[in-house]
Amino acid sequence: SSQNISQPIVVPKEFFVAALQGKQRFDTTTVTFSPDKELLLRVLTMPVVENKTVAYIIQVARSLDTVQSALDNFKAILFVLLPLVVFITGIISAFLAKITLNPVDRIIKTVQKTTAENLKLRIPVPTTKDEVQRLAATFNDMLERLEKAFSSQRHFIQDASHELKTPLTILQGELEVTLKKIRSVDEYESVLNSSLEEIKRISKIVEDLLLLARFEDRETALDRREFDINRLLQSAIDELAVLAQHKKITVAFSADHTITINGDEQRLKQVFLNILDNAIKYTPSGGTISLSVSVTSRRVEISIADTGIGIPHTDLPHIFDRFYRIDKSRNSSGFGLGLSIAKTIIEAHQGSISADSVINHGTTFTISLPVTAPSH
Repeated sequence: SSQNISQPIVVPKEFFVAALQGKQRFDTTTVTFSPDKELLLRVLTMPVVENKTVAYIIQVARSLDTVQSALDNFKAILFVLLPLVVFITGIISAFLAKITLNPVDRIIKTVQKTTAENLKLRIPVPTTKDEVQRLAATFNDMLERLEKAFSSQRHFIQDASHELKTPLTILQGELEVTLKKIRSVDEYESVLNSSLEEIKRISKIVEDLLLLARFEDRETALDRREFDINRLLQSAIDELAVLAQHKKITVAFSADHTITINGDEQRLKQVFLNILDNAIKYTPSGGTISLSVSVTSRRVEISIADTGIGIPHTDLPHIFDRFYRIDKSRNSSGFGLGLSIAKTIIEAHQGSISADSVINHGTTFTISLPVTAPSH
């Protein structure tokens, strides 16, 4: 019964089944007071046990009308507010997305404008400290690398064209002059010998360029074998001994133990012959060339030092570039490819090569290579 209800509330009998077994239960039920009046109740049925027997049952109910009314009101609010919230959220999201994607739009526009002619373009890097900032920085790094690659390629084409143009011009001139009139056998022979020298010069340039290209494209496999680096150095010195003796240059080198490395012996010998040949060429008569070998941290370092004319400080960073010659007048017999090939071969062996020089005091080349066996 309830004071605000005129008649007793009757609930289904099955609510009492569990209570008679000594168990309490919660139920939700609808009670009809009249044909047009129903009440939704939440009912607690709880037995009271005395002497292990259910003495009586307490049943308490509460109307769910207020809860249902609150839920209905909430549904109405959601029905009205949900579209409004979605609309406002959409506007805010679009605004935030535009702000967020503005740097990406700038990246896209910059990339679209980028061509081989304007690789100096750079993307403004936002200070957002997020992925967009990293993306912009990465694009700028890529553009910088592309600019260097295109610039290097242009210089390479210009230098190669220049180097090939000279012997071709000589060939053309000699042949044109020779064909203007009948020549003697000796004159024809002289022209043919001169033409043959220029053809050999062109062939040497092409061979060196092909060698560089193959190494860079990893098409040339190294013939790796284990050998003694000291024996290789002594062999290179012996091959150039005549040139050194002609200029009365002393070559100092001594090796008291074996240092074994794994590499292409012929390619590495080509490197040391090139460096030693340059050292002899640019060292005045009576000078000295010193070779030393040391092993540190599983690497072998070969130092080749001369007392020659040295390399200017401004030229030193470029001596390993293709076709780079410090002074064409004193290097007319070369093409500026020797040191570039040397660096390519050393790097193919996972090594490094560097140079240090002082004008009128000499130059020192240092080559580092991995050691495959301990010295003994």
